[in-house]
Amino acid sequence: MNTFTEKDLEIFCSLIMSYLLKKIHVSTFEKKYMSLWRNYRDNKSKILLQMNQVYGSAFDRIFTTLDVYNPDPKLRDEYEIDEEQLRQEVKEQLLKVKPKLEI
Repeated sequence: MNTFTEKDLEIFCSLIMSYLLKKIHVSTFEKKYMSLWRNYRDNKSKILLQMNQVYGSAFDRIFTTLDVYNPDPKLRDEYEIDEEQLRQEVKEQLLKVKPKLEI
């Protein structure tokens, strides 16, 4: 049976850190993260079932936060967020997974 491993955790955390450290643009992060999460959700469901509840909750929250991210203030609805809010939420969720990180 597949399980969520340290390697899987590192795949998610590495992408998140690249964004938080501004090594990749927000649009790149958005595309890569959404694709990564969907891949785990759709193709690795057994792994997701084994995912630590904290990890699953945090990574899911990042996915849904990306879903309400809108970079254009002229087109942004009340429920949508800007990049500063996105970055803050992503950071908070990563710290739930890796509380000892200094970002």
